[in-house]
Amino acid sequence: MSELHVAAQDRRSDRKVMIATMIVVFSICGVATVPQVATQAAFSAGRGGDIAYIVGDIGLRVTANIILLLVALTLVIVTRSLDHHGGRLVLDLAIVCAGSATLRAPLQVAIGNYTFADASKVLVETGTVMIVALATAGAGLYHVTVRRRVRGHERASAQQSLRAVAALDALATEELRVRRDVAEGLHGTVQQSLVLLGLRIDARAADVLARNKAHITEEDLQDLVEIRADLDRIREIDVRTMSQLLYPVGLDLGAVAALRMLMQRLPATIASAMHFDDAIIALEGNGSTALPLERRLLIVRVVEEALSNALRHGRASSVALSLTIDRDILTLVFDDDGFGIGAVITTSGIARLDDRLRSFGGGIALSADSALGGTRVLATMPVGEVAP
Repeated sequence: MSELHVAAQDRRSDRKVMIATMIVVFSICGVATVPQVATQAAFSAGRGGDIAYIVGDIGLRVTANIILLLVALTLVIVTRSLDHHGGRLVLDLAIVCAGSATLRAPLQVAIGNYTFADASKVLVETGTVMIVALATAGAGLYHVTVRRRVRGHERASAQQSLRAVAALDALATEELRVRRDVAEGLHGTVQQSLVLLGLRIDARAADVLARNKAHITEEDLQDLVEIRADLDRIREIDVRTMSQLLYPVGLDLGAVAALRMLMQRLPATIASAMHFDDAIIALEGNGSTALPLERRLLIVRVVEEALSNALRHGRASSVALSLTIDRDILTLVFDDDGFGIGAVITTSGIARLDDRLRSFGGGIALSADSALGGTRVLATMPVGEVAP
């Protein structure tokens, strides 16, 4: 929403508040007191017992006051008084009140409340109405000023929150960049170094065997074989696993691609099923990456934690993953056929992920409602504003 549009909305809101306050205050001061004034006028004219005369006088006075109020409101709107500030605003409202009160004198004569001979009474009443009009406008202005002050505080607070969120997003983005750099370093530079180290060990072992074959025992050969196997295991499993923990494979291709790659790494003994609805495919599938990187990573981490709990604690042999979007709420459902929720206590990993999801307005729940008979992990997260 543009600043001009917001400013126009503010002006409309201020006018509504000013009009409403003036109507309420003027109704109290300019209408509620009319019966008393009309009764006093009737007694002064020697017609204190004439109810019909008093009621008619009340009607005329109320009519005059309503016309006066309408004129004042019209002048407030036409002069755009509330678009001004400070002394100009006070001057505008004073002109509106003075003009309305002055207009009331000929109006009172026109409807028969007074005659030209009652000039002194008209003058006194004009002054009284002027005071009432100023009080009414002052009450409206005070209400508008308070509203503006509250609105300013709310917007300042909202902007502060936005700046805090932006700072956190920047930190999260930087963390992900570092994670990716470290993961790429492990996957590339470290693995390559381990490969070269393995080749050097092979070459050195072959040279030692060629020169000292008679002095090499079976135990020495077994040690060399085990060292070489450990090196390969570190390179192929430990370093690769650490790299994937830091930055899941496929994350740059979208959450759907990363989850598919994660589930495809399951051993053949674990049955798995995946379902992604059209909305999530459009958002995060087939190369689309509309979700911020941190939210994509969070989705993958939830599935990793759910999968780890299902296999380690629940001894599951079958798992199912579903990812859907409904009314801008992303819902992740992970089912397993393990031992059930009794065997899966809420781990620190689930608790940490729940805290992170709550910061986005989502959360995680564990239940025994799994379609596979074990545990269900249900995670929700608002999609929020996403990049085009």
